[in-house]
Amino acid sequence: MKRNFIASLLAFAIILSCVMFTSCGKSSDESPWRTSWASATSEADELDKNILVFFSNIESDETSQKLNESFNKKSFQKKVAANYVLLNYDFGNQDEKDYLTLQEGYEMANKFTVQSLPAIILATPEGYVLGSVINEDILLPASKVISKIVSFNKKSKEVTKARKELAEAQELDRLYAIDNLISSLDGAYRYLMTDLLSEIKQADPENETGLVTKYALSFAYVEAIGEYGQGNAQGAIDIFLKVAENETVPADDAQEAYMTACYLLANAQLGTPEQILELMNKAIEVSPKSKQVESIKQSVEYMQQFLTSSEAENAESSDNAAQASVENKNAE
Repeated sequence: MKRNFIASLLAFAIILSCVMFTSCGKSSDESPWRTSWASATSEADELDKNILVFFSNIESDETSQKLNESFNKKSFQKKVAANYVLLNYDFGNQDEKDYLTLQEGYEMANKFTVQSLPAIILATPEGYVLGSVINEDILLPASKVISKIVSFNKKSKEVTKARKELAEAQELDRLYAIDNLISSLDGAYRYLMTDLLSEIKQADPENETGLVTKYALSFAYVEAIGEYGQGNAQGAIDIFLKVAENETVPADDAQEAYMTACYLLANAQLGTPEQILELMNKAIEVSPKSKQVESIKQSVEYMQQFLTSSEAENAESSDNAAQASVENKNAE
């Protein structure tokens, strides 16, 4: 009798624990993938994790299908779940999906400048990007894609630590904490860090920390986008030239500023080939040992060939015109 009582008590305890902790059987069947940014960020904040965003088209894209199959295996979730909350925006079977869910998916794809599917973005709950697996990398076999994701695990932990330090920092220490966080993120997505950059500029107008100079190029991009968006291409060019000619700006940043000015001059058709060539040469001079120098030199060579060819064509055209004029006079 006593044994039956104890067994009943144990059974009751097991049932109670299942109810209190979201059902024993339910957790194993529940999908680990979230479908909204709000639910993913809420969970990521609570668990001190980042977010893996998987943009896919499982209905008709073979690569998305293979990745989806691998991503739903326990082995993948074990490798990744410690660092990330999983979020999937799938664009297949659109007729069967909620309109607001689809709309959010398109908005997030635009936010992270996703050019093609599938794509993987590794982001913080604030929406800063620490890494991505896109373009050629996402087309690798699923096992290699997973290895790429896992390779960011260390960086993910560094970003999480930097976020915590930023949350606790005050006054100028907060600016150094912002710098630390930005340094641990993917620079290709710096346009998403406008709030962090703005705080540096506002909190340190005298450049006491030196960070205003360090991020001068980033500030330039933000300001130039505003000018260009208002149709003032020359204003955007002048912003980059001002940064390029500032001797306190890091050499590689000055070089990028010159080349961005070149691109804008050509794109807006505001500069002559000679002016663009001059800026390219300045870009080489300001940072002659940078990783970009060889590609810039190739552009310079191409531009010089273009100018030489144009001069030859102009000279030939002038000679032909002069000869035609002489022939016309003789005919008269």
